[in-house]
Amino acid sequence: MKNIRKIYAVWKFQMISKIINIKTLIIFLIMFLYIRAYEEPIMDFLKAVGIGIEPYLYPILMNDIVFPIIILLGYLILVCDAPFIGNGYLFLVARCGKKSWIIGESLFMLSYSALYTLSMYVFTIINFGTKIEFGTSWGKAILTLTRTDAAQQFGIHDFNQTVVENYMPIEATAKTIFLCTLLLWFIGMLVFALNYLLKNQVGVLLAAMIIFGDLAIYNFFSDSLYRFSPVSLMKLSVITGVNQWNPTFLYATSVLIGGSLILMAIVMVSAKFTKGISIDNRRQR
Repeated sequence: MKNIRKIYAVWKFQMISKIINIKTLIIFLIMFLYIRAYEEPIMDFLKAVGIGIEPYLYPILMNDIVFPIIILLGYLILVCDAPFIGNGYLFLVARCGKKSWIIGESLFMLSYSALYTLSMYVFTIINFGTKIEFGTSWGKAILTLTRTDAAQQFGIHDFNQTVVENYMPIEATAKTIFLCTLLLWFIGMLVFALNYLLKNQVGVLLAAMIIFGDLAIYNFFSDSLYRFSPVSLMKLSVITGVNQWNPTFLYATSVLIGGSLILMAIVMVSAKFTKGISIDNRRQR
């Protein structure tokens, strides 16, 4: 019970310090404006045909090629300074111990990932205002944009037909939110672990390469490599199981969760063999 309170103290400290933060507010604002601009042609389409749209656009957009890259880069900027060695670090480690600090930081990263993902989902909805129509089907707007050339006529990015044809909208939305949260957790833990172990920004560089990995496979490599791309494992169009190379939802979940836990374990083992409390001569932020 005592260790749980220590872990909670670390988690709470980081949640407060990262949420009530100028950088967080700026990145969230930029993401909101980006999503608004991305969805503007869709709004023009809705006004032209006089229909509404269901709140299930998020899984469609996250299966695009470019859209998720921008969303993921926004998150990477937020966690680029992991393991957040700055004001309060010495106090937290001295009071809670390294093990509780690492677990608390890891759980914070998971919570922060979920918050960011849910915020992006909400941003895809609120831009449409009164045009949102709640229902359990994909709705006329999304089906029209998916199955006709209406998207091309209005300058809208291609809608992924695979998602619409293979998933119910609520299922697609829930699975995309879940997988995106796990992907962000993995990216955050990668930055956390490599920055902690190597004392530099190697983690940020590698995370950026992973974010662009899906785009590289799409343009230059075989589709069979998607199973090795964390970003691709977040996309329902990849894990449909239509082709032999398609990974499954269970595979994607296992890789992303397992990868994050392994990274956390590596940091804990490293910390165990490091004596004392160190800020590694890093500049406090």
